[in-house]
Amino acid sequence: MPDSKKTGIWIDGNKAIIVHFKDTEISVKEIISDLEGVFFRDGQPIKTNFSGGNNDSHEKRLEERKKNMTRKFLKNVSEAAQQSDELFILGPGEMRTRLSKFMESEYKIFRDKIMAVESSNLRREQQIIDKMKSFFQIEEKIQF
Repeated sequence: MPDSKKTGIWIDGNKAIIVHFKDTEISVKEIISDLEGVFFRDGQPIKTNFSGGNNDSHEKRLEERKKNMTRKFLKNVSEAAQQSDELFILGPGEMRTRLSKFMESEYKIFRDKIMAVESSNLRREQQIIDKMKSFFQIEEKIQF
């Protein structure tokens, strides 16, 4: 599709960088996750009980909270890419595959739009954008 809207998503547990390519324009959006502070309350680390005491309900609540926050993060990223015709997802950890599976299961519109999911250790924004341009075979005429 020559005039299709292509979107690259770089994602890890802390943030997502979403790059939209449309015609000769490029736009970049960053979404920050709340996952980093999951095991902190009021700025203080939550103490865990390693002495064998029963701390199961506390740990279950923390795990449930983390699951809900992850789901919210994946939903926010997915919604930012809904207008795309083609998607390329990359990132350093497991979050890229979690996003892909989430998009395909929760949003029917993404089932045929995810072109590839790749591992990538790139961290600098310009490197990430260059990788996405290469994947989509986009010429250098696109500008910010």
